[in-house]
Amino acid sequence: MANPKYDLFDKLVDMKYTQPFTLKQGGDEDGQYERLGYVPYGKGLYFILRKVDAKEDEKLLVMCYERDEEGKFSRREEKNAEVISAILRKCSNMIKDVKNAGMKLDDISSYRPKNILKTILDRNNKEPILLTNEAGNAMVFEQVAVIPFVVANERRLYVILRLMNNIDGADRGTNVVFNCDKDKSGQVVFKAEPDAEVVKGIQERYIQLLKQASESKKNENK
Repeated sequence: MANPKYDLFDKLVDMKYTQPFTLKQGGDEDGQYERLGYVPYGKGLYFILRKVDAKEDEKLLVMCYERDEEGKFSRREEKNAEVISAILRKCSNMIKDVKNAGMKLDDISSYRPKNILKTILDRNNKEPILLTNEAGNAMVFEQVAVIPFVVANERRLYVILRLMNNIDGADRGTNVVFNCDKDKSGQVVFKAEPDAEVVKGIQERYIQLLKQASESKKNENK
């Protein structure tokens, strides 16, 4: 059963959704669009769209979803030519990598860039993280925190990610704790931590780190 909160963003993220998208610009309907692809870039997730009845020389529409200065989730059309060029180039490279890996374009949300662990470990990272759950649903996350944590005398690396899209069983804004590890082939994998006690411990550690950071900032301002 589909999440009742499923909206335009969720449909754009879902590569299984192949129907045209009706976009409204300034309150007026601006035609039907098809999604060519999407990539994380900077602080946002960028979608490359083309009008269904577009002429050969008609420009593509590059649309960005990101948090504004007030922290609200918003949509805007990207008009910066340099940014658009970078988005198209990145999307093209991602599609090539997906094909080279023997995957279908419908599986693009399953693609893992080789530097994803480096991205996760970057404390200043604001770029959305793309993952896929066991049901094959695309998930887009904002990075919240990276927490090293010891479980049964084993030191593990956990990452707290905040869901940006609605999926079956989880709403946008839900924080999920993932164990960040590598499989036998060296591929980085993210597994949602199933142990409630471990999740609780990680969340408590995160709160402690926030308090420590707040106290440190106060001392610096004295």
